[in-house]
Amino acid sequence: MNTYRSILHIMCADFFERTRSKSFLIVAGLAVFASYIFIPAKSANYITCYVSKGKEFYRGAYNSAWIGSNLALLISVFFSLFGFYLVKSSIEHDRLTGVGQIIAATPLKKTDYILGKLFSNFAVLSALALISATALLIVQLMRREVSSVNLIQLFSPFVIIVFPTMIFISALAVLFETVPVLRGSFGNIVYFFVWMVFYITLIQNNQNPNIQVENTPLYDVFGMSTLLQQILGGARLALHDPNIKWLEIYRHVSGIQIKTYLWKGIIWDGGVIALRFMWIGISLIIAFFAAMIFKGFDVNWKEKKSVGNILRFIKNDTEPVYVKNSMSNVVLSKFKADSMRFSFIYLLGCEIKLIIRGLHWWWILGAIVLILCELFLPMGSLRNVIYPLALIWPINILSSTGIREKRYNTEQIIFSCPKPASRQFLVCWLAEIAIIVIIQSGIGLHLVIAGNYFGLFAWLAGVAFVPTLAIMLGTWSGGSRLFEIIYTIIWYMGPLNKIPTMDFPGISNTSACAIIPIAYFVISFILLGMALIGRHYRTRL
Repeated sequence: MNTYRSILHIMCADFFERTRSKSFLIVAGLAVFASYIFIPAKSANYITCYVSKGKEFYRGAYNSAWIGSNLALLISVFFSLFGFYLVKSSIEHDRLTGVGQIIAATPLKKTDYILGKLFSNFAVLSALALISATALLIVQLMRREVSSVNLIQLFSPFVIIVFPTMIFISALAVLFETVPVLRGSFGNIVYFFVWMVFYITLIQNNQNPNIQVENTPLYDVFGMSTLLQQILGGARLALHDPNIKWLEIYRHVSGIQIKTYLWKGIIWDGGVIALRFMWIGISLIIAFFAAMIFKGFDVNWKEKKSVGNILRFIKNDTEPVYVKNSMSNVVLSKFKADSMRFSFIYLLGCEIKLIIRGLHWWWILGAIVLILCELFLPMGSLRNVIYPLALIWPINILSSTGIREKRYNTEQIIFSCPKPASRQFLVCWLAEIAIIVIIQSGIGLHLVIAGNYFGLFAWLAGVAFVPTLAIMLGTWSGGSRLFEIIYTIIWYMGPLNKIPTMDFPGISNTSACAIIPIAYFVISFILLGMALIGRHYRTRL
């Protein structure tokens, strides 16, 4: 089989498998819904992608050029975040299901395998983008501002802006899966912060009052600057005001009349096209680099790489093994009645041992450092760095809550036990809470000593909320990525940036003294109920 056919078969097999899943249908439905709400009707109380001239607000009329460019902006920016987590699983799926070991026994080259995964990721993201683009035809007809449809103006932003971004994100997903450190939850957090740096930098660049339309930074991987600056230049020409300097993506408006102008679309010159397609070349370079560092699926290589182990491995493989049948002499002892009783404390201890035994030494060392900092540093200096870091540190533990049975194929064993939902499931949840309490024990001790009972109540609300969110999302989604995405966003907005409604542990005094901790306690009980319902449903499948 030649290289091109190998890449094509890997791409098609992986693409068809993922597009037949329920998660793909859910994400496709959400993409269509996002396309609908990002093009608001005239009666809506919000506006997207607008310019201001004095106290008046202007947006483009809903023709094909405006709708296509706006949705290309939405997809390129936000699909680059959520799309990464959607496709960052193809290699890991082959590793967990054993398909990787079968592939390792074939003459398939690592470069062909990695390129096949790259193009399958790109095909999944492109399919979602095309579904959204097709939905735009209906949206344009629903808004009834411009009835004529221009397919070139509608789809050209997707080809030139969205597709290079999608293939770059696909290459990053493959790279993260081939680097052991970035393969799990830590890599998901790293990508989130890298994405935030690019997004904030591009937003600040486009909010510069002295910005010029032709100034597009080379790091504009999302195509954001290209789109926003073209829209800003079109607004200056249409409104005959070269002093318009601000372009914003979203604003809540109520009782304000929104005026429109006719925008003729993006001017696709050679520089813009070359800059966008440059990211395709960078993506291929990233993919080849990932193929170079990819170690394959030989899980026993670390044990075989020394000379002595290689010789022992060859010897054990070449010598015949004789098994003597002595089953006739086996006598099975009976179970004692006392050994069959349920022990809550014993089961809780076993769950905690399972969690601790799967941790790396560096993670345990980091947790010990965090606990020591919590104990010996004053509470005022803990709020900005140590406390938020203690909240995000156990994300790798929490992300596997509710899915360990599925991940390690022990569902049949666990679900055959008496009351797997009311016993083992709740014990698993309490074990996660116990780990969180240990990691944040210094914070709780500070609050008790200081007599800050409002802060202690908020701390307990945070301790209960995070494991409950993890076990609910893990039970219903069957994976860890959904929790990692949602929790990272909540953590970034709440504990790190002190947004009151998202500050679930009450790091800021305003959040701790308000009704927010009570709300998160109520939310935790609701999430736990949803998790129990999901658990009962899974035990009956």
